[in-house]
Amino acid sequence: RGRESVNMPAILASDFDFDDIIHERRVELAFEGARWLDVCRLKKGAEFIGTSIYGVKVNVSEDGTRSYERYLIEERVWDDRMYLFPINENEIAKYPSGILEQNPGW
Repeated sequence: RGRESVNMPAILASDFDFDDIIHERRVELAFEGARWLDVCRLKKGAEFIGTSIYGVKVNVSEDGTRSYERYLIEERVWDDRMYLFPINENEIAKYPSGILEQNPGW
């Protein structure tokens, strides 16, 4: 199944720059769980995750005209320690002192 099947124009690989490839992966792999791994691999957490999330309220008047109102849903924060998950303290305790250390920031 190609891009044409979803009404997207055909493009050549030579037409892409790196940001286009990242955007293409974001669209193609939406809801498949790959986004978080891409963000961590590319070290783009502050750019992609640390932003505010907004919604839109659609108001319909009696004459059928619509107006749109933007509102804040969630204020997200990013900390670079989020690139690595914390190691469970029970796992660290299984090893002699100093062999297994907690990931930075945790």
